[in-house]
Amino acid sequence: MHLVAVAPGGPALHPLFPPGLDLPATSFFVPVMKAGGFVFVAGLLAAHGAGDLGGIAPEAKVPEGHLWKGQRIQLELEYLLRQKLEPALAAAGSSLARVVKAEVAITDLREVPAFNQVWATAFGGTVPATTFVPTVWPGLAIADARLEITLVALCDDRQAERIEVAEALPTVCDGHAVAMRVGDLLLFSGLVAADAQGLVERARIDPRQPYYGSSIEAQMAYLLAVADTVCRQAGTSLANVVRIQQMHTDLAEFYPACQQWHRRLPGVPLPMAAFQVPGPLLVPGCTVQLDLWVYVP
Repeated sequence: MHLVAVAPGGPALHPLFPPGLDLPATSFFVPVMKAGGFVFVAGLLAAHGAGDLGGIAPEAKVPEGHLWKGQRIQLELEYLLRQKLEPALAAAGSSLARVVKAEVAITDLREVPAFNQVWATAFGGTVPATTFVPTVWPGLAIADARLEITLVALCDDRQAERIEVAEALPTVCDGHAVAMRVGDLLLFSGLVAADAQGLVERARIDPRQPYYGSSIEAQMAYLLAVADTVCRQAGTSLANVVRIQQMHTDLAEFYPACQQWHRRLPGVPLPMAAFQVPGPLLVPGCTVQLDLWVYVP
């Protein structure tokens, strides 16, 4: 369980229950929460019917008996955007144009290119920070679901800044922001240790001498250097990290990965949630993905 909270004396919490979202019948979570100019949209599926009891909506599926009437991942995403996410944001006085961070649980990463076609169109080509979380299938609340999406958006007068770095850092999908700065927060996309050639060269182990290197340590050293560059570009430091999600394809790599954190930030507390996800990640050979929130003084 990974939580985000408001400190005592901080902004008031405003729970919202927009009509028509068809929330799960056996769940009591708040679908939309406003706090301090932010909107937090809980993970939503492309489900329909009172209490989501109708399962995934027919419009979000390829019609039965048809080999091609659209692509399932795109149909599901289009329905989720139109029937769930847009109404949820509108109820909070926000919109897709004000989204600064998205987390996408997806059961098949091979569908990311098709997903991105719809995702980029929905945001007019300016995609916010987005993290893909690989998920087993079935692994979502509805067994037939391919996607679950969680959003963070703005509902006040603040404007988000898309962070552009001087160096070419192709660690995220084409067109996705490496990070978005919103007031005193810097929100990253999911980062993997990849460049234009795939897994970064320093993390590739020579099969002729497999015990003379550590891929996970090299991946983490690269990722932390990238994150530090982005932080400095945004006017902050990696030492100000307030939320770390560290996704491993093998949790046996957790300890050496943490050692890299301690080497770069000795003595700094690490607010980390580490968990195992099914591989491969977005780039074959990568075995860890970082998702970071950083405080900007």
